[in-house]
Amino acid sequence: MGKTEVRVLGAVVLGAAVALTITACNGLGPAEAASDGKPITAPVSVVKFDIPTGGVKVHVEDGAPVSIRRELKFTGSKPVGDSHHVDGGALVLNGCGEGCSVDYDVVLPAALPVSGFVGIGSIDLDRAASADVRTTTGGIDVRGVSGAVRAEAQTGDVRTAQTKPGTVYAAAQTGAVTVTVPPSAYRVTADAQTGPVDLRVPNTPSAPNTVEARTGTGPVTVRPS
Repeated sequence: MGKTEVRVLGAVVLGAAVALTITACNGLGPAEAASDGKPITAPVSVVKFDIPTGGVKVHVEDGAPVSIRRELKFTGSKPVGDSHHVDGGALVLNGCGEGCSVDYDVVLPAALPVSGFVGIGSIDLDRAASADVRTTTGGIDVRGVSGAVRAEAQTGDVRTAQTKPGTVYAAAQTGAVTVTVPPSAYRVTADAQTGPVDLRVPNTPSAPNTVEARTGTGPVTVRPS
């Protein structure tokens, strides 16, 4: 290797080192991680969330106390304090600030109504009294719901499953939509602008229960449980 090549290589290495230093100083370096959890002692009758980046899992363990576990990813210093609170019986889950994403794992003793929004990340509900949830980018999986379901994703797959006949609205702009319903009569609307439609539940116009499943790009499936 000649002297010119050595100088060029040295400049490249030095430039990379300087760039790495600048990136780290600007708080844009590799994210750090932390986790914590705690019981919720206040009475809770509903779960709500508004999370810019992260995700939510809510599941039922019969008779267990309400509890939360968080997984944080952040640049710079770890966020201080809780990112949730209880307000009038509502357990409210929020984001953890700029440069931070938070994934919640919530345990409930019984099925409760759940509603909320995640900007970038997924939503996973296992047993709920009802569900009204949305994402911008991320999948939605809602199962074991005894009441009405509304689930919308701009980009991501949407899956819903109810334990009792009721109302379902499931939609995605880009992604697969799969709706599973218990045996009953339903008014069914299933539409995919670009993609196949697999309708395994008869459309009964006079039925009291309604299913609407739509996507812009992707397959749509409506099936019995």
